[in-house]
Amino acid sequence: MSKKTSKKIVWIKLPVNLMDDARIAELVAQKRIGGFGVYIAILMELYRRSSRCLTLTQAKAIKVHGASPTTVKAVVNDPNLFRIDQKGVVRSAIDFLEFEEEGESFTETQNGETKIDFELPAARPRVYIDKDIDKDKDLLLKAADAPDLLDQLRADDPWAEAVMMRSGFSGLLARHWTEAIRQFRLHAEANDNLRGIRSLREAKQYFSCFTTHPVTGPALRKALEAYEAQHPKENPYRFEDRGSCPGHRLYHGIPLPDEAPPRPDERADWDFAEQCWIVI
Repeated sequence: MSKKTSKKIVWIKLPVNLMDDARIAELVAQKRIGGFGVYIAILMELYRRSSRCLTLTQAKAIKVHGASPTTVKAVVNDPNLFRIDQKGVVRSAIDFLEFEEEGESFTETQNGETKIDFELPAARPRVYIDKDIDKDKDLLLKAADAPDLLDQLRADDPWAEAVMMRSGFSGLLARHWTEAIRQFRLHAEANDNLRGIRSLREAKQYFSCFTTHPVTGPALRKALEAYEAQHPKENPYRFEDRGSCPGHRLYHGIPLPDEAPPRPDERADWDFAEQCWIVI
């Protein structure tokens, strides 16, 4: 492989709405703003090299004041933020340059010992940038219809079950999943983030962050509680104990079998011998 040189750079194209990126939002939700600082520190170290990459060892050895080595390793190993190939070469999963040419090859010597041979990936448009030109907006919207992606967030998906459990209000979220998606859509529209959701995976990540974030999570719970109060008939377990839901059925503080039909009204008592509701 022939050796070529690549111009060094002194700045990268950092979108002003980077914090709205679902991947970054998930990072902040999990590692707080300190995790974002670690991410930026790794990016700076990566892009200041002509190769625009680091070895895995180098990336994990980066020291960030106020951050533990464990946090640095966790950020480096996040597949949504960095790509690590079979040779242990780390590259940014988000393109902040936009001027690489397909097939351009480089060889970099580090510390006079380690050599990394690789080919830069094909240039591709960045995903999370607002465009002022109408035709560019059209291209972004054609790439993925965000509203349709939100419609694909289904409650019967195994992913959804995990989201419900992490939310802290799983029963409420399970009962009013459609309303939760509507609230999520309103949130994304209000923050002009719909065009930033370019795949079903990103929609899932963003929604998961939305339900667990210390601000939006409680707000969603409050909205769903208000919705349930206004639509009591949509809760089939409304005559059981507060919070009763599949997997956590309660009646007067006593667990009910999950397969038991919902309590029909406030007068019904559960017959544990006959395994049915009896209206006295």
